[in-house]
Amino acid sequence: MLCQGRLSPTREKYATEQNLIHGSISNIKLKLEDIQDAHNKIKNQIIATPLLEAKYIGKYFCKVMFKCENLQTTGSFKARGVCNLIANMETSERSKGITVCGGRNFLAAISYYGLQNSIPINIVIPRDAPLADKQRYRESSAIVKCLGCDATEAGLHALTFSRDVGSTFVRSTDKLELLAGYGTVGLEILTQVDQLDAVLCPVGSGGLVASVLLAIKTLKPNCLIYGVECSLSPTVTKALQEKKPVPIQTKPNIADSLSEMITGTNSYNIIRGYLDKMITVDDTWISRAMVKLFEREKMFVEGAAACPVAAMLAGKVPELRGKNVVVILSGGNINSNRIARVIERGLLAEGRLLNLTVTINDSPGSIAKLIGRVTDAGADIRSISETKSPQRDLSIKDGRDEDLEQPHILSFHEIKEAAERIDDGIIHTPLCEAKISKQMDYNIYFKCENLQYTGSCAERGIRNAFVANAAEMRERGVIVPSSGNMGLAAAYHGTPLGIPVTVVLPERVAPAHSLRCSEFGADVVHQGENIEGAYYYAQKAARDSQQMLLCSDDPMVMAGLGTIGVEIITQLPETDAVIVPVATGALLAAVLVACKKLKCSCLVYGVECVKVPKMMKALQAGRPESTAIVANLAQNLNAAIVGTNAFATINGRLDRMLLVDECYIAKAIVSMVERERLVADGAGVCSLAAVMQGLVPELRGKRVVCVISSGNIDSGRLARSIQRGLGATGRLLRFGVAVPDHPSGLEQLAKTIADEQAVMKSLVTEQMWVHSDVLVTWANIVVETADEVHSANLKDKLRERYPSTRFAMDLDNKHKVNIR
Repeated sequence: MLCQGRLSPTREKYATEQNLIHGSISNIKLKLEDIQDAHNKIKNQIIATPLLEAKYIGKYFCKVMFKCENLQTTGSFKARGVCNLIANMETSERSKGITVCGGRNFLAAISYYGLQNSIPINIVIPRDAPLADKQRYRESSAIVKCLGCDATEAGLHALTFSRDVGSTFVRSTDKLELLAGYGTVGLEILTQVDQLDAVLCPVGSGGLVASVLLAIKTLKPNCLIYGVECSLSPTVTKALQEKKPVPIQTKPNIADSLSEMITGTNSYNIIRGYLDKMITVDDTWISRAMVKLFEREKMFVEGAAACPVAAMLAGKVPELRGKNVVVILSGGNINSNRIARVIERGLLAEGRLLNLTVTINDSPGSIAKLIGRVTDAGADIRSISETKSPQRDLSIKDGRDEDLEQPHILSFHEIKEAAERIDDGIIHTPLCEAKISKQMDYNIYFKCENLQYTGSCAERGIRNAFVANAAEMRERGVIVPSSGNMGLAAAYHGTPLGIPVTVVLPERVAPAHSLRCSEFGADVVHQGENIEGAYYYAQKAARDSQQMLLCSDDPMVMAGLGTIGVEIITQLPETDAVIVPVATGALLAAVLVACKKLKCSCLVYGVECVKVPKMMKALQAGRPESTAIVANLAQNLNAAIVGTNAFATINGRLDRMLLVDECYIAKAIVSMVERERLVADGAGVCSLAAVMQGLVPELRGKRVVCVISSGNIDSGRLARSIQRGLGATGRLLRFGVAVPDHPSGLEQLAKTIADEQAVMKSLVTEQMWVHSDVLVTWANIVVETADEVHSANLKDKLRERYPSTRFAMDLDNKHKVNIR
């Protein structure tokens, strides 16, 4: 990122010289043949990323499809250019190694593929580059040098260093081999969609949009190509205004990977003649777009990739109404520590988060009255910790048993019928090889049910029950108790089938879930502290109103869920084991029946949070038994008792039941975000968490499918879960320490932290309640570290220097799994 102020002559000369090294306006151009040649060279090294239809973005305006470059192995389209660059290098050039500077997406790609091709990589980055980025490059065996105060100075140092050591210098923009690789995105789009009217593409220095433009316009001239960039870094907009690439002064912004000082010459040469429209969007719209993609599409993207979506939300493309539009999600590499701030900004922009300052009397009960007024207005307080009320006794006989004289044991025939019944009404979700497999001793695949339209597998069961009983349900209506997933699925599928739906949600459910159910056309009722309270209310309401009560233990719902197992074995016949999250047990029972029928040797494991072990307790007791519901990260698995039908189907057939610790659920959420670029909630990632905790050592080397059951997590909880996960992995360290109360006390502490290359994120001092010594101040500090080793070294240093140091969390490493 460039420093504020006018560009120095040295920096301007560097930018201009590096731009012209790779070509001149008059005689160097990229050709379609170069892109086609690049495609042939790299097709076996990169991921042919999917083109997914948007569930929410563009709805009622146009048909939007996402080209998901955030799902590349290194998290961005830069992988394509880097692979082509390496493929075109001479053997002598490879042996000399490569020295590079540039943005994090480019550096992540070149460090990874450099290691794959045994090429020495020297990376030069600014001294203040994020710790997570440095650690990622080093994991790929790159030599990392931190020089200069910003990207421009780092580039100058990199150029000098490459000359000194005799290596090949590569800048991240405008080299023709890179552009040809980027252009393969355009070729793939044309093969993936028949009707294409427009493409919206993020723009930094212009390489991606220029190469995609050339590929698509050559083969489909009438297709519109729009570029979108951040208004705080209008590199291409300025070039088009000045009719030549000119250096600009960028400002810090949320789309930082688009912050380039100058448009590439080769890129500009294409853009100036063929680009249909150039659009700028501000930070606020970008943050809103990121929140929408997180929440509604379950896509984890960086600010740069969200720019085209921001342009649509901001109403800057009205001419695309009714068109078929492809949006290129260019990357998903965002520092996890930034996510909370991005989400907060997006929620503030949408009016979903309010900062209030209220003056109240300093008297007993004043705060309680304030909280009561806020909650009575339907708002959810985030900054005040509530006192958890005692759990009510749930040891009574579960009312769900009353209507069942004998439990229903699910059959494979019912699942087959369900598969035919719901075939055209749900998304057949992909089975993706997990990128984290490369760092672990397991071959992991994800069954991504979080990519269903409403974000969970519940759609399959609801759809099957609705279609099978449509006539009766239209007449009587349906009431669905839910903690979120079942309610959303019922609301979404009920409207097109003409079925009146009432969703009963617990009082403490996220406001976003209530809003979405209402948007889909359901009547929403809030009752009970948790899902059990909601169920008891729905049961009584169903008797009074004659509505049909529908819960996850219904045989029709279970049969629909079983189609997941059918798809898993169809997509990966070599599956050795499937790990399934457990709420009431319906999903586990259904997947077990399907997988065991289609492949009897396939192992099926269930997993639940150790805080609410209802299935484990039922298996030990030989019957469903009530369990107290304790707040935890896997809230969508919270059920006091397993379903009677589900337990009868599972009992005696399940291979193993696993209990996962909450800290590993937090780790798994972070892993899904950082490595897989997908959004999943705590319940959805329990299967991955079990592997990360080391609970299934017998599955090492086998093909293991983790069912990612849901992704419905509100943005605020996602931010807190990520912070919890960073703490659990040692990348956020919180501690208190007594420091001398004199001018240099805090300064010396800060220097100790800085000398260990850690980053201080928060510092709060307290003197009023320090009883041991009136001459000390107690400092509560949060720091960011690179990994657990770095964290341990910092702890040792602090304990040596400050024996009074107290750390908030020391991880229990007894289940630690080796992630290289």
